[in-house]
Amino acid sequence: MSMKNLPFLAVTMLLSLCYATTALSENKRFDHSLVPSYLVALGASFDRIKNTPIVQRCLTQNPDDMVSANIELNREMRKDIAVVENADELFQFISWDFNGDDPSGYLLNDGPLYFDTTEVAADGEDYPGIIVGRFLKPVYELISKPIDALSDLNDSSLAVYSNGLAPFRDRCGDGYISRIQMGIQAGFRIKVLSVEGSSVVSKADVVRLSESLSEIMDGNVTDIEKQDMLSKHKKYQLGFSISTSGLNPGSDFSVIVLSLGEFIDFVNGLYNDSYYSPIPVYTFVSDYPFETLSVESERRNYTRWLQVQSSLDKRCSRFWGMGNDWWLHRQLANNLLDNGTAIEDSCRAAFDLAKEKTAQCSDADKFALCDAPVSQTCTYQGMACSEIMDGSLIPEWMPVTVHKRYAKRFRSGKTHVRKVTLCLPEDAVFDISRSDSGYHRTSNHKNYRHSHVQLSHRCSETTFRIKKKKGINFSSDIYLYGLKANPTAILDEF
Repeated sequence: MSMKNLPFLAVTMLLSLCYATTALSENKRFDHSLVPSYLVALGASFDRIKNTPIVQRCLTQNPDDMVSANIELNREMRKDIAVVENADELFQFISWDFNGDDPSGYLLNDGPLYFDTTEVAADGEDYPGIIVGRFLKPVYELISKPIDALSDLNDSSLAVYSNGLAPFRDRCGDGYISRIQMGIQAGFRIKVLSVEGSSVVSKADVVRLSESLSEIMDGNVTDIEKQDMLSKHKKYQLGFSISTSGLNPGSDFSVIVLSLGEFIDFVNGLYNDSYYSPIPVYTFVSDYPFETLSVESERRNYTRWLQVQSSLDKRCSRFWGMGNDWWLHRQLANNLLDNGTAIEDSCRAAFDLAKEKTAQCSDADKFALCDAPVSQTCTYQGMACSEIMDGSLIPEWMPVTVHKRYAKRFRSGKTHVRKVTLCLPEDAVFDISRSDSGYHRTSNHKNYRHSHVQLSHRCSETTFRIKKKKGINFSSDIYLYGLKANPTAILDEF
């Protein structure tokens, strides 16, 4: 499953997360007129490796002259909803497109405008999840006249073709846009801020709301059904973000959503085509009707190298930034790995390799260097790729939790001092990206003199100072949250 790297074609109203009971919001618009129309026009050149249109137009006819048919589509609204708990689940949701009937179609996805990975949990952090959903409805389809021969190329592109298939591919890609579906898109994310006044929200609370929203997404919710929904979730306080494309809201249809009732009205409005101002939502690509380079293996390797980059990003992202927290992340990891190479240097070298291989797999003049990310065959600057992309130098980081309960009966009222040491496994470090920096403690005797110090990259010492008249049955639970280094292979994974 690959992310479609196509332009954002949307007139977007993006609301910042806001409380359901307040009118405060931040409105942002994305003006689709800023996107060059030739990128999604009939006859536009298309790069099948990158799944993107090419700026250079290579055909003689202009887009308007290429239209052979304009067909109305009688299609139901396509919709999807999910509860996501982490960035991986969010990425999978926004990467999936709705197109199941034609594998040559490419979704014009403005997902990044309304899905924000900062609202999902860090790895290993207990989190009930956010609700994300999408709507898409193609309304009509433009179909181009067929391209029959080399004579359909403009003079400059024909001259390039005569110089070879590789330079032609770099200029004109692998095909042209032959069909465009026009329609509307909408996306949302909803976060449960509290339930019955408590900010402690369970996964069950989020799932319960998600099930109700799934019913709402079918549209045509009656006033009675609306009141039932509102009554069912009246103790929920919610935050909304909404994004739309291809809609022209009227005075009786608003894309500003601050409450569940307004969300229901918004969804009902999506089914009313009087508000539609369709924009391109799908493009379909046809091959040129003359000899071109075959790019199947390069396309496959390009996608695999993008996946390698994504894997490296997960392994390395916590070590990139500036500031004390980022520096401490690097220090902890380097203390654990202790292999003579700073992890930030290993990450940088591996990223350079992956980016170079990705570029080679999309440049026709360098296809010969487009190795697959396989340890036995991949080479880079005279050395094996596996020497640079080494899982022991750049491990995966898996969440790990250690718990210890300290309990003791103190009979006297004097001050009792006790020290408790707790360590993560030998191959783990504290996860300081968490709000609690990887250490959490509860106690039945709250006293400001309880304290803890970090002894190393994986050990902590807690000091209890306990004093209570007539003694106390003292108990405390200590939790350490860490990241375990898992030296899995980077190559051969995809």
